[in-house]
Amino acid sequence: EVLETSQWGTSFVAPAGADVTTATAAFQHTSFYVMAKDDDTVIEFSDGKKATLGAGESMAHLIAKKGTTLTSTKPVQVDLVTGDMGSTYELRWYSLLPTSDWKNSYFSPVGDTTGGLQIYLYNPNSSNLQVSVKHADDVDYKGSRVYPEDYSITVPAKGYKFTNVVPS
Repeated sequence: EVLETSQWGTSFVAPAGADVTTATAAFQHTSFYVMAKDDDTVIEFSDGKKATLGAGESMAHLIAKKGTTLTSTKPVQVDLVTGDMGSTYELRWYSLLPTSDWKNSYFSPVGDTTGGLQIYLYNPNSSNLQVSVKHADDVDYKGSRVYPEDYSITVPAKGYKFTNVVPS
């Protein structure tokens, strides 16, 4: 996915790193994939690494820890690439929003009525974060609620939590 350049930014945070463990090793390999909009774009990572890119040039940078930051002197597009090392098919590629575009409310376009789908929640703050999960108010032809009742979950400070879309 290539975002329109007006959506590119200069400050990003990795919500996951190789230190995030899952049953499927989903983040065993985690990296930033960065593309510059302009020449002489200086990229700095919180782990001390630094690079300069020209217009249209790209680079990958391994992420050992969730919360790793990237700052740049000019707009860049940043993707998070993750996967299970040694797997021949398991790869995930996410477009990251710059921190200047972070909001207090998000919409997840995926649905689930059986309890198999999970959402990954990341909290960069130094205090716990209370997240309210709200579902559509759809009803079936009999007038029964299609989706479960709304619920809340606490994401620990500087941590993460998986939650099922449909609570089990």
